[in-house]
Amino acid sequence: MMFYNNKTHMPADRETRMAVEAKREKEARERITEEFAALLKLDPDEGAQWKGSVADLMEAAHIAYMQGSICDTEGNVCTFAGMVTEVCHTLHVRKPHNPRGAAYQAARRKGVRRGALIERYMRMMHEKGEQPLMRNITKQ
Repeated sequence: MMFYNNKTHMPADRETRMAVEAKREKEARERITEEFAALLKLDPDEGAQWKGSVADLMEAAHIAYMQGSICDTEGNVCTFAGMVTEVCHTLHVRKPHNPRGAAYQAARRKGVRRGALIERYMRMMHEKGEQPLMRNITKQ
């Protein structure tokens, strides 16, 4: 006689998991924004360079922009284009021709080898307690 074990979860358990996942993603977005703000505060003359992919940098910029909490010296919320220009100048990265398109494509990455930044960030943040954006900075 064979037994079939249906591993589906009760709806309440699924809702709880989804709520926890949404909370983790929100926290990851807030931490990416904090790290991105720290990148913007770096002095370009210090020689800091971005060693990660430009797609990851554009995705981080878009996440920070969508949070709407990074302001300029006059208190205005920074534009996406302004943030990209500033971070590319600061980290000595060639600015993509279409930064928004690069961010959009990066966020839609699927696959085993390289997923979206937010997914990798959530994994690193909760499993290792790392700051993935700062890990991609080298100083000369």
